[in-house]
Formats: sequence, C-alpha cells, structure tokens
Amino acid sequence: VAACAGAALPATCAPALAAAQAYAETTLAPQVRQSLEQLRALAPKAELVLVGYPHLFDDAGVPGLLSPEAAALFNAGTDALNTVLAAQLLDRRSTYVDVVDEFAGHGVGSSDPWIIFERGPFDLHPNATGYRDGYLAAITADVDLHPGGGQPCRGRR
Repeated sequence: VAACAGAALPATCAPALAAAQAYAETTLAPQVRQSLEQLRALAPKAELVLVGYPHLFDDAGVPGLLSPEAAALFNAGTDALNTVLAAQLLDRRSTYVDVVDEFAGHGVGSSDPWIIFERGPFDLHPNATGYRDGYLAAITADVDLHPGGGQPCRGRR
C-alpha cells in the first residue's frame, strides 16, 4: 500500500504491484498447490474450498491515501492474484469461491466499508460484516454444505 499511497499515482505503484504479481506466480502458487496436495492426501474424499480475496479499496480511492488510479491498479492486482489462486485447484472436488461481487461497494474508502483500515494490526482484513455478508455468503452460495443431501460434514466420525 505504501508504494501506491498519495493523492496522485506515484511512479512506485505499478512496479510494486508487478513485483507482487511475480511473487504470486513464482512463489505463492507452488506453496498453495503444495498445501492443497497435502490436504488432499490427508482427506482424499473432502471437498477443498479455496476462497479468493475481495477488492480492498473503493473504486473512487481513499481521499488523502490512495488515488482512484492506484485503487484501480490494486483491485486489478487482486483479480490477477485470484486467478493465480483459482488455477491451483487440484480436481473437481475442489471449489474456488470468488468474493469480489459480495464485497463490491464495501472496500476501504466506501461509505460502508467491510475492510478494516485503522492503521493497526487488523488492517486490510474484513470486519464482522465482511466475514458474514461477504465470505460466509459467498461460501454458502458456492459450496454444497450438505453433500448427498444429508447432514453437513463435521469431519471424521
């Protein structure tokens, strides 16, 4: 965020986001794939759910912190990261859940933000409403929580 902060778009923003994208493709992607493979080995019949990231910033930017151009670059970077994450799914018993639509209009700088930005340790994470109306809503819409029409899976019995 610091590389993109300012009322105008700093020259440091695009290179910083390009470096983050390269990291996602070369380092993060193999780590996510390895984690999913380990989970599949431990739970071969489980449905694995991988949840993406929301757009963190309102399209209008954040007055005094992030210009609309920087917010657009950041959100495009989130879309690229989500594409990298979704590509790591192993099989048809794996589901990628996109949360961008659920969080639309609720980024930092919006009139009803679901993303915390208070310059503290929980910054850029959802608040309670974001978890409930964003993540939970997307997961329950996209994932069959009652496989086979029975009771929800509660792990090993």
